[in-house]
Amino acid sequence: MHLSLSMFSKFKPDSYSIFVLLNKLALHKCGNLYRLVEIPLTYDGAGNHDCLDLAPAKGGKVGQIIQMWHDDGERQLVASSFHNWLEEYATGLESGQYVFSHEYGGIVKADSIWCL
Repeated sequence: MHLSLSMFSKFKPDSYSIFVLLNKLALHKCGNLYRLVEIPLTYDGAGNHDCLDLAPAKGGKVGQIIQMWHDDGERQLVASSFHNWLEEYATGLESGQYVFSHEYGGIVKADSIWCL
């Protein structure tokens, strides 16, 4: 089966199962229809993500990585592509910029932990 983003535009919010699925993928409401615009790549436990941007603002590029804060409509560019984002993340892991935290149960920025 071929899956395209245009298929998602046919679902209405009263279609519970697809609504839940799409809501988890960070939706943008467009009239009565929903469309996928940002795919979360990270999660901090509070609803904030680095996202793959499929519908960039003017001047942006499809596939760029943006930072999404749950309580702020502004989006900040993190990387120009998924490849660049992943490369920067790998470099951060190798350099110690990111560490595993037992307290948080995942990989976090080393400077965001009070005491390692």
